[in-house]
Amino acid sequence: MSDYIYDADGYVGDLASNNGLNELEKFLSDDEFLKTFFDEGSTEDIEALQKVLEDKESSDKDINDTIQNLKELVAKCKDIVIISDGVINE
Repeated sequence: MSDYIYDADGYVGDLASNNGLNELEKFLSDDEFLKTFFDEGSTEDIEALQKVLEDKESSDKDINDTIQNLKELVAKCKDIVIISDGVINE
């Protein structure tokens, strides 16, 4: 299963596999803004998200690739950034 980024207009792009997202969350969990973003699955503060991701870097190439992908997807987002596995729970 994979996770995707959506915005106010819908699908923006593929983010990572579930495992890749879990590893990214573990790596970034020391930042309170990012912890809240991952816990809630969204943020309307795109500018703050971009700023907090700016200096994030890992010694793990896969995590760095996922961070770079997230940065690129966030830059394309309008009004909100939503992480979803694409499954709608009602």
